[in-house]
Amino acid sequence: MEKGDIVLFIGAHPDDIEFGCGSTLSKCIDIGCDVYCLVMSPIDGDGILYSEFGLSCEIYGISSDKVMKLDYPVRRFNEYRQSILDYMVSVYISISPEYVFVPSSDDIHQDHMVVHEESIRAFKHCNMLGYELPWNNLRSVVNHYIRVEENDVGKKVNAISCYASQSGRCYSSSEFIYSLARVRGTQVNSDYAEAFEYIRGVI
Repeated sequence: MEKGDIVLFIGAHPDDIEFGCGSTLSKCIDIGCDVYCLVMSPIDGDGILYSEFGLSCEIYGISSDKVMKLDYPVRRFNEYRQSILDYMVSVYISISPEYVFVPSSDDIHQDHMVVHEESIRAFKHCNMLGYELPWNNLRSVVNHYIRVEENDVGKKVNAISCYASQSGRCYSSSEFIYSLARVRGTQVNSDYAEAFEYIRGVI
């Protein structure tokens, strides 16, 4: 990724992007990429998670005009496949991203599966990477790594801390986030990294 590249991060729900590739998002912004975020469902009906997602975007410095928030019902994405695909195609046409980050093919959450599958259809002419969410992965097939800096991991931690309503989850801890980043970094001779499934490459 280089300065000026258009990079799209897609999450089924608020905080998926931050957990899966929050350090890479930070790096993209520091490089000077044109970053967009698309989230498909607020999960809750009272808007708390989307409000927290807004705080997270402020941490990264992502302006509201680069953020797309939809309202598909949680755990029912399969019923709305065509609508989800149509929306994604419209995004592809409107912003023409060079890189797209989506849930990995190993993610067993039903909404994440649909986002992964429809993203491949909508963005088949783009570079595509699948991010890991270890608590949803029965196996982990990662074959692409992005080295990040300590400040990128710190920004990821700060962004995830915006989700006060979800703070009880064990994988929200800064200890876990830094530990995973160190493990992935060790695999590529670096202090920190994030790991991905290499889905599609277009040169």
